[in-house]
Amino acid sequence: MRKRKIPIIKGFLEKYLGEFEEDKYEIRLSYLEVKNAVLKKETGIRLIFDTMIFRNLQMKEGKFERSEFVDCIFYNCDITNSYFESSTFIRCEFYDSKLDGAHFIDCYLEDVLFSNVLAKFLDLSECKIKIFEINNSTIDESSWFTNKISNLSLESSNLQKSDFYQSKLNKVDLSTCNIEGMKIDLEGIKGSTISKDQAILLCNLIGVNVKET
Repeated sequence: MRKRKIPIIKGFLEKYLGEFEEDKYEIRLSYLEVKNAVLKKETGIRLIFDTMIFRNLQMKEGKFERSEFVDCIFYNCDITNSYFESSTFIRCEFYDSKLDGAHFIDCYLEDVLFSNVLAKFLDLSECKIKIFEINNSTIDESSWFTNKISNLSLESSNLQKSDFYQSKLNKVDLSTCNIEGMKIDLEGIKGSTISKDQAILLCNLIGVNVKET
C-alpha cells in the first residue's frame, strides 16, 4: 500500500476575513486560512479551493457540483448533510469534524484522511477512491455503493450496520473496527483481514450459521 501523501502547505497562509458570496455560481480561493465561516446554499455551486486551512467552517446542507479541493485541511468543521457531486478531493484531511449524512456521488478521492470524524449515514456512491484513511471515526450505517476502492485503511472505527455493495474490501484490515451488522457479500469481503473475535460476525454476514458446542 502506498503511503498517503499529506497536504502540501508551505509557508504562512493569509487569513481570510471576508464572507462567502453565496449568490455566485463558483467560489475560487487559494492559499488562505478560513475561520468561523458559513457557507450554505440549496442549489448547485462549484467550489475550487487550493491550499487552504478551514477552522470551524459551517457547510451544512449545501449542494456542491464539480467542486475541487486540493491540499485542504479541515478542523472542527460541520459538513452535515452536504452533497458533493462529480467533485475531487486530493490530499485533504478532516479532523474532529462532522460529516453525518454527507453524500459523495461520482467523486474522486485520493490521499484523503478522516480522523476522529462523525460521519453516520455517510454515502459514497460510484466514487473512485485511492488512498483513503479512516481512523478513530464513527461511520456507522454508512452506504458504499459501486465504488472502485484502492488502498482503503480503516482503524479503530465504527462500521456498524454499514452497507457495502459492489465495493470490494480486498486487502483492507478490519480487525480493529466494529463491523457488527455490516452488510457485504462474500466477493466484497474476500481478501480482507479480520480478528478472531470478528470471525463469527463474518460468518453471519455471508450467511453461514455457527453452531455452539
